[in-house]
Amino acid sequence: MNNRRRYDRFLLPVGYTPVQVHCGAGDDSAIEGHAYDISEGGICFEVDKALTPGQRVGLTITVPGGHLGGESTSAFAVATVVRVTDEDEPGPIQHAAAFLSFPQQKERRTLLEAINSGVFQHAA
Repeated sequence: MNNRRRYDRFLLPVGYTPVQVHCGAGDDSAIEGHAYDISEGGICFEVDKALTPGQRVGLTITVPGGHLGGESTSAFAVATVVRVTDEDEPGPIQHAAAFLSFPQQKERRTLLEAINSGVFQHAA
C-alpha cells in the first residue's frame, strides 16, 4: 500500500483539542468542533456542519498543554477541505483539511513545536 502522506500525523486527545472553523469573509461566526489528528501539512477534525471539499476555511486550533509547562497552544491557519466523511450520518461530520498558510509564522512554529514535542503518539 502506498502512503501518500508527506508528514507524520500525531493523535490528539479526542474531545480536548478544540477547533473553530471560520467559513468566510463577512461571517463572524465560527463552527466549534474537535480535532483527531494533526501533521505539519494538515488536520483531521469533526464539526456538526458538512463543509465542501475544496472549500477554503480558517481554522483556530488549540493543542492541549503538556509540552510547554502545561499550557495550551493556539494557532490560526488557512486550509482547504480535502475530505468529508459520513456527511449523511447523524452526528458530527469528520473532515480532513490541508494547511495552505499561517498568516503569523510564529503560530506555525509554535504549533509545530507542540505536535513534535514527543507528548502525542504517532497515528497509524
